[in-house]
Amino acid sequence: MTRKSWLAAAALAALLLSTPASWAQGSARLAEAQKAYAEVDYDRTRTLAREALQQGGNDRAATSELYLLWATAAAALDRAEEARSAFLCVLATNPDLKLERTLSPKIRAPYLEARGSASTRDGKAPLEVTLQRRKQELELGLRDTLHVASSIRAWHATFGG
Repeated sequence: MTRKSWLAAAALAALLLSTPASWAQGSARLAEAQKAYAEVDYDRTRTLAREALQQGGNDRAATSELYLLWATAAAALDRAEEARSAFLCVLATNPDLKLERTLSPKIRAPYLEARGSASTRDGKAPLEVTLQRRKQELELGLRDTLHVASSIRAWHATFGG
């Protein structure tokens, strides 16, 4: 792995991270939303997931899961446009997401629409980190068209010193 790709990967891994103290709080809110989903309470799932995302303090995996819960609950409640928007955010945080084919078309349709629009807008991912060398400086860029990132952390290591 080249230094440039390593730094880009490190920057992307740092994306959406909050302080460790807030992770426990974020995990509790995620667990509440998961419980509501398991109880087939889609209104509550949608509300809890949306509130947890607005409050922040979630790591990348929790953010992705919360958007997925929100999207699925919204689709189940016939809120297709809201579901598409939430699925776009899921795909920004987890581009490899594949929904099971056994899910209802009511849920899969907004997901498939989001997947199609995420990849065709301008050919770029909605959440992307770039790293370029400009003379003796490195330039870190962030593209976040969906406003998914709540914070960015960057760090560097000095090689040989």
